[in-house]
Amino acid sequence: MSELHVAAPVIDAMRADLPVVAEQVVAAVIAEVPAYSEPFRGSMGRNIETAVATALTGFLESLAGAEPSADRVQRVLDAAYRL
Repeated sequence: MSELHVAAPVIDAMRADLPVVAEQVVAAVIAEVPAYSEPFRGSMGRNIETAVATALTGFLESLAGAEPSADRVQRVLDAAYRL
């Protein structure tokens, strides 16, 4: 299996947009599942945005060649448990 190589400037540009992408993920979930509209507002919505951004950051770090760290894994777990 070949590895995916992404140029550092592309990863940096993607990383800069993570907060917006996280907001868009929550908005898309609310649009697709209207029953989540109220629960996903406020602190739960922010926790979900944080969890999405944390997971995507880990993905981008992996693309950049970083090895998974215990700290990164713990941040993802912490964000998930806050849900």
